[in-house]
Amino acid sequence: MTAGGRTGAVQPFTTGRVIVLGKKVYTVTGDLARNWLSHKGPTGSLGWPKGAAVKSARNGGGWSQRFEKGAVLWSAASKAHLLNGKELALYDQRGGTEGTLGWPGTRVSVKAGIGGAVTPFTNGVIYRSKAGTVAVLGDILARYTAKKGPAGVLGWPTTQARTEKGVLTQRFERGKITWTKARGAVASRKQ
Repeated sequence: MTAGGRTGAVQPFTTGRVIVLGKKVYTVTGDLARNWLSHKGPTGSLGWPKGAAVKSARNGGGWSQRFEKGAVLWSAASKAHLLNGKELALYDQRGGTEGTLGWPGTRVSVKAGIGGAVTPFTNGVIYRSKAGTVAVLGDILARYTAKKGPAGVLGWPTTQARTEKGVLTQRFERGKITWTKARGAVASRKQ
């Protein structure tokens, strides 16, 4: 089979696939294989596998496997989900399966405002829109959610949270949320 300019062999088995690419042999099994195959395997949006599945005990534990154009991640709580593009890049910047976001859930499209996609994670959310691909976590996420998220008065997030003058600040299309230990998360709109 040829896909993405590479030729390989794919052998189906009851619980997954064995893939031979040149001198390398990969297996894709279980829920990781079902998700990969639901995205059309090597001819689809993920392409060929790049490595073996990796087990992680962090954030509740699970398995992940990398492909040429993305990754499939599985946990008992959230099941198998695809990450790719800017979402996967941000997820990796935040430590991947060992990091601050945890395991992904089901991505949903949101039409509010400029529109975009929202992917929940064990410990936060990635918002992807024309305003950017941004992670929102913790008390700032709780306040943003209380303000109705992208459909609310703040609109879509535009920056990652960062410390400015000792205050954790995250900016949105029409305002910001600040957090201090003394005051917690406080939302304010642009004037």
